[in-house]
Amino acid sequence: MGQSRRLARRKVNVFQSLMSIHWVMAACFLILFVVGIPMVRLPEALGVRGLAYSTHKSFGVLVLILLVARMVLLIQASWKRYARRSPRLSLPWLGSVALHSFLYYGAAGGQATYAIGDLATDVGADAADEGAGNIDILVNNAGIYPGKDWFQETAEDWNLVHNVNVASMVRMNNRLVPGMVARGGGRVITVASGVASKPQTGMPSYSASKMANLNLAVSLAHALAGMGVTSNAGSPGIIMTEGVDAMFG
Repeated sequence: MGQSRRLARRKVNVFQSLMSIHWVMAACFLILFVVGIPMVRLPEALGVRGLAYSTHKSFGVLVLILLVARMVLLIQASWKRYARRSPRLSLPWLGSVALHSFLYYGAAGGQATYAIGDLATDVGADAADEGAGNIDILVNNAGIYPGKDWFQETAEDWNLVHNVNVASMVRMNNRLVPGMVARGGGRVITVASGVASKPQTGMPSYSASKMANLNLAVSLAHALAGMGVTSNAGSPGIIMTEGVDAMFG
């Protein structure tokens, strides 16, 4: 029994170490992706406005930190209507770590605000669009996963995942990208996942939605050719979030 417990603890420690490594890899990827690649280099001038949305604190936190640190007005939106749940906290969907980073980098010189809208609906996307105003940088980062296998997921699960993970991206692209084109420049950054090319049996709907994200990002890039607006996507590995912890914990 004692040996079994030691092995179990060792597996947990190894898993946590891997999660830490992926955080470092994710940070390096974002620094290269957002700062180092000329094709997607962010403007240095003040007044640039960026919008990032996410379903939980994770990869989007790093995007948020980098954008705000580069003096970009960062507007955070969410696909969920959380405002009623926590009147004490204005930005509850960010989580404590993200909220700390959000306020810290805002105080360090960047500006920070937020727009509330359920991006899983057209009405919510309209509300977020209206609250955000003209956006120069859009970060698509919505992603939910039921944590079920092929024989547990229902058609309703698939529809929900597709609506949140894929249709939210379509909604925000359709609302914000035309303005970028009209102003002569902009950036669209889509956060996909490594499971797009290596799908997992434990969350088939999520894997399929992330492949759809890559497809849409490439399709949008072709559609925007020569218009001054770029569309790029990245596929990070697994990152420790509340959802991942619930699946493997």
